[in-house]
Amino acid sequence: MTPKDTLTETRIIALIETYGANLDAWPEGLSKAAAPFFAVPSDAIAQAISEEAELDALLSSAPSVEAPDHLYAAILEAAPSSPHRARGARWFFSGWGTRVAAGASALAMGLTIGLGTAAASAPTAAQADDPFSEIEYFIFDPIEFAEGFEDIPE
Repeated sequence: MTPKDTLTETRIIALIETYGANLDAWPEGLSKAAAPFFAVPSDAIAQAISEEAELDALLSSAPSVEAPDHLYAAILEAAPSSPHRARGARWFFSGWGTRVAAGASALAMGLTIGLGTAAASAPTAAQADDPFSEIEYFIFDPIEFAEGFEDIPE
């Protein structure tokens, strides 16, 4: 099997778009495998090489910019100077934090499901004797609670 058999035309075009038209700028293994495609390119590969060569020329003509020294100093100053500054993030991702977060979300989900189930159920006969059951019923389903007062004469 030759290197040309292991790469497809679509993959070569994607690599040309990634690394450019100059095989010297490619990683060594890929440049050796792609060399046969560059030696006798198909129309699509020749077009991709041409377009990327134009982009390569444009990028290489751009001036290189050096970052000012005060920018380096500002970045170093903003970085945490001791490991104690990042203790919160390290604690959270150490295992305990994720366990606490999982427990809190399980609690919240349980409360949500429990209260949602309570809101869907009507009061039972045993709850009718409880003076607070009507208040709970009103809180969880005020529309159905209010419908009970339609029979009261004005």
